[in-house]
Amino acid sequence: SMKKEQNQNLELKATLKTLEHERASLILSLEEKEFRLKKLQERDDAHQDEITKLNSALQQAEKMLAEHKQEVQEFISQMESLKQMMVQKEATLIAHGEQLTQDLEVSHANEQHAKDTIQKLEAEVSQLRLSLCSTESRAEALASECQRVCSVHWEAQAQLIKLHSVLHYMLCNSPEPKLRGQGDKNILSTSFLNREQDNMKELAFSQPKDCSTELTAERVAEALQDLRQDLWRAHIQLDEARKNSEKLKQELSEKETERIRINAKAEELEKWLSQCQEEKCVAEGRRSSLESALKLEVIAFKEEIVILREKVTSLETKLENTEKQRKGLVNERGTLQMTKEKLTQELQLLQESVKASEHRASAMEKMNESLEQELQTALSTLRNKHEEIEAHQKRFVALQKEVEVGKALQDIVDQLNLTLEKRNEEIKDQVQQIRDLENHKEKQKTALEHLSKNLENRSKEIDSQKMQIEEMTMQDKMQKADLKKLNLDLEETVQTLKSQQEKLQKLQELSEGQKTIIESLSLNLEEKIKEANIKEEKIQIIENNESAQIGTLLKDLDDLKIKMNEKGWELSSQKKLLQEWEEQGEKREKALCTSLEHMKDIIKDKEREIDSQREQISIFQQLEAQKEEHLSELSEKQNQMTLTLTQREQELKAQENKMKEEMEIERMDFHEHRAKTQATLEEKNRELEFQRKHEEELKNQIRVLLEDIQYSSGVLKERDGNADFPDEQINQLKKQKLQETTFDMLGQLKIFFKRWQQETESLKEQHEKNTEENVRLIKGLQAELQQAKQALKNGELQIKYLKEKNLQQVQQQEAQTKFILDKLHLTRSSLHDKEKETKSLQMRIKELSKKKEEVQHAVLSLQQDLDRINQLNAEREEELLKQAEQISKYQSKVEATQRKQKSKKDLLQYQHKNEQEREKHPREQEILLDQKNKEINDQGQGNKKPMKDESEEQQEHLQLIQKKDAEIKLQKGKIEQLEESLKDKGRELLTYSDQIKQIISALRLHNKDYNFHSCIEKIFMWKEEELAKSKVIKEKDQCLQWQKEKIEHLENEKMISRQELNHMIAVLKQTESGEIEWKQKAQKLDLTLARSEEAMRILKEEMAVTQSMVSDRDMDRFHLQEQLDTAFKTLKEARFIIETVVGVSDLLCSENDIPGIQHNKAGKALKKEGQLTWAAEKQLLYRPLQLLQQAVARLENDKHGLEKHNAQLRDALQEVEHERRKLKKSHGDFSLSFEYSQDDSGSQKVLSISKVFVLQS
Repeated sequence: SMKKEQNQNLELKATLKTLEHERASLILSLEEKEFRLKKLQERDDAHQDEITKLNSALQQAEKMLAEHKQEVQEFISQMESLKQMMVQKEATLIAHGEQLTQDLEVSHANEQHAKDTIQKLEAEVSQLRLSLCSTESRAEALASECQRVCSVHWEAQAQLIKLHSVLHYMLCNSPEPKLRGQGDKNILSTSFLNREQDNMKELAFSQPKDCSTELTAERVAEALQDLRQDLWRAHIQLDEARKNSEKLKQELSEKETERIRINAKAEELEKWLSQCQEEKCVAEGRRSSLESALKLEVIAFKEEIVILREKVTSLETKLENTEKQRKGLVNERGTLQMTKEKLTQELQLLQESVKASEHRASAMEKMNESLEQELQTALSTLRNKHEEIEAHQKRFVALQKEVEVGKALQDIVDQLNLTLEKRNEEIKDQVQQIRDLENHKEKQKTALEHLSKNLENRSKEIDSQKMQIEEMTMQDKMQKADLKKLNLDLEETVQTLKSQQEKLQKLQELSEGQKTIIESLSLNLEEKIKEANIKEEKIQIIENNESAQIGTLLKDLDDLKIKMNEKGWELSSQKKLLQEWEEQGEKREKALCTSLEHMKDIIKDKEREIDSQREQISIFQQLEAQKEEHLSELSEKQNQMTLTLTQREQELKAQENKMKEEMEIERMDFHEHRAKTQATLEEKNRELEFQRKHEEELKNQIRVLLEDIQYSSGVLKERDGNADFPDEQINQLKKQKLQETTFDMLGQLKIFFKRWQQETESLKEQHEKNTEENVRLIKGLQAELQQAKQALKNGELQIKYLKEKNLQQVQQQEAQTKFILDKLHLTRSSLHDKEKETKSLQMRIKELSKKKEEVQHAVLSLQQDLDRINQLNAEREEELLKQAEQISKYQSKVEATQRKQKSKKDLLQYQHKNEQEREKHPREQEILLDQKNKEINDQGQGNKKPMKDESEEQQEHLQLIQKKDAEIKLQKGKIEQLEESLKDKGRELLTYSDQIKQIISALRLHNKDYNFHSCIEKIFMWKEEELAKSKVIKEKDQCLQWQKEKIEHLENEKMISRQELNHMIAVLKQTESGEIEWKQKAQKLDLTLARSEEAMRILKEEMAVTQSMVSDRDMDRFHLQEQLDTAFKTLKEARFIIETVVGVSDLLCSENDIPGIQHNKAGKALKKEGQLTWAAEKQLLYRPLQLLQQAVARLENDKHGLEKHNAQLRDALQEVEHERRKLKKSHGDFSLSFEYSQDDSGSQKVLSISKVFVLQS
């Protein structure tokens, strides 16, 4: 027995040593686990901090959502205000249109009134013509009476000749007669008698001296009485003729006064007509300006509507995006809350499971205490050791529980970390989007401020330019009002030259603008400033030329007015022709106005086409820039993708090798792979940071470029006049400008009328003064006309030079298009290369997809294995129920062992009692003891075998469950983990029971405990390795998904690049077609210019012919006036001769009553001067009669010549009218053809009416 006790003591000492070693190892493991617990607590704290940060971020996101809602409400209010502004603008436009209609009605009423007055004047003119016809008939009657008087005079002369012959016969035989006078007769002057006596002497020498003596005194007396009676009758008729002539003179004077009055009225009417025409032109100009302004306002209104609609659509898109973002944030918030609730539920479940495990542990401890109390009697010496072993085992179990809980928490924390990282990334993206939106809003605000400033400056400049233009237009109108009737052709030529020069200048500017836009925007602005200065200089030169031409034309007008005043007596006969000329002139003006409007429309179309080309060029440049940026990004992305793909391929190969090595070498290779994955993740993070930085730099560059482009586009729009900003301030400024312009126009019109009245008065005064100075100014006018011709020649040379420049510019543009096409070819080649690279990438992706399919097949096989494992789990649950039954059986066995212990006690007592008997029978006792020990050993081994089987089954079950957890989703995995934790806790109960059994058998089986601990450690190692493998598989799946997304993104970018290339090709084709159309239009313009030049030359020649005809007509009229003056002089001389003849006849009739003294005196005088014969007297009387006949013949010849001249003038005028009509028809056909050629240029003919109106003014 002593040996046995010693052996037992030694065994107890060995067990104590082993227990001490185990205690030290457990202390070390406890320290390690405490360290791990601290780490886990720190991680939990960090996770709680992250959760608080996420909550703060969610609050910030909610605030941002509230701000976005406020912004949306503000946008909605802005939309409502804009709609109200639209309604107000429509109302103002309607009111403005009504005002315009009223103005048009007033102008129509004025035109009708003017037409009525013109009709009245025409009636008066017709009445005057009738009166003139009556006066002409009276003059013809007087001429007939004059002829009758002349015939009577001839008869009287014949009778006088007879009497003269009779008296001569009588005087030859009678003594010298005595001359005496009669008191009632008129005696001629002595000078006239002397002159007649001289003539009679000359006739006496040529007369023969034979005379008949057959006449008697009675016959002579009868003849003398007849002569007296005839002379008395002739005297009475002459008195009547004188009275009639005086009456006719009075009537002629009255008619002349009437004619002067009519001429004055006609001049007043012409002035009034000119005023009416000026007012009509002003009204038409106002109407056209108002119509153009209305059209511009309508166009601006439409553009504003379009811009507002675009803004509305953009705001709606923004609202939709914000709502989507809000919904996404709400969904994310809901998901986060759900995850938070799930986590809280899981934590609660874990707490409950911990509490349940603690309760179970307490129950087991109670059971152990009861067992210890029962074993204290038998094993008093080993109580302390058993208590220490139990404490260590409790600690070990608690540590195992904590480790399992920690691992579960680590898994949950890893999942939370992944979700939090994803959410952090999403939140960062949203924050970046919000920042981008804020930056975009700030940029829009700055751009609006800048545009408002530019608009203010532009409005000021426009106001100043309008004032200058209005002043110039007023001056031009004042000057052109006097020069319209005579200088229409010159003004048309000047206008055509101006329009051509402006067209060429515009073409130059456009070509230069296109070049400079391609080169740089800054150079474009500088060149436009220089071109504006050059234009101003050219305009000043043209204005100087116009002022010089206007001065010359004013002088011509003054001369022509003087001539018209001198030739006023011809107006009555030629008013019909003048009216026809005026009608033709009006028609010609209308035709020219239509041609000018047509040319204006053509210029507008060209300006629109040029604007469209500019826009296309700008779009083309933007597309080129975007494509270059896109290509650079693609190249960078391709490089990065190639690098990442090479790295990923290397990583995949390394991972495959590592997987193989991990299957062979379990733990060391896993740590190495983990280190490598961490390094690759760091590299990827660096690459991502580099990409983010690069993207931020690109965004900053794009923002800077957009700001520059916006600034340059604003400046260009300011210069071109095509900018319309739908802001309330802009609309208010426009309204104010319209009101100010209308008031300014009214004030200026009032000032214009006042000035016009003053200038008319001053012109009347100057007209009276400048009549003497006109002769001197004719030479200066001729010199200035020559200068104007030279200026026209210089303009034609400039036009040729500009055409050459245009050809050069077209060639340069073609070279530029070729350069752009070459660039496109290069880009296409680069795209082909990139397509090849993408194809290679797609091949790699296909290989990876094949590998992935293999992995998926493996996953399917694993899923099948999982299904099998689930079946096995069901079977194992049934086995667990069986084990629970076995545990109950075991408890019954424990009770049986207790009973056996009691029996052992009894046996010990029996041994003490029967010590003496043992000594007697030692062999029998030894045999009994051996039998008992064998029975105990058999029972221990029978209990240990099912424990090993259960541990092996548990290991297999854990492996299968971990494989299943690695492939199922997160939420199902969490639920399964909870179920596994419950199962593990059930298994822990089994392990507790097994441990109790081992504690019972620990006294004899100390060495076998090491195998149990090693099994447990292997289980934990397998768990860790399987978790690591599941993580690696997840990472691989994520990498494959990321690669797929990248490939899809590359394919989308490739499709976008192809679409952009197609768009670029279409734009180039459009530009080429536009260039061809421009060439055709330039050729058509050249043809039209040549035709217009030919027409101008023909018109100039016709003008020269008409001027020569007018000068010839003036000369003829001058000669006719001289002839009429000579005729009047001859008539006066004839009257004087008739009076002398009458006096002589009176003297002859009163011959019988002459006293002797006077006869003696006359005889003495005749003797002294020579004797007069009857032939001399006859000749003396013939002379005045011949003169009268010659004068009458001259008058008749002059009359016939005037009639012929008038017929020739009428024929010439008819020919001129015929040629003018032909020219008008040809010009009309030409304008129609030009209109048809320009109909295809587009329907937007309203945008540049203001420019054309300014140029016209």
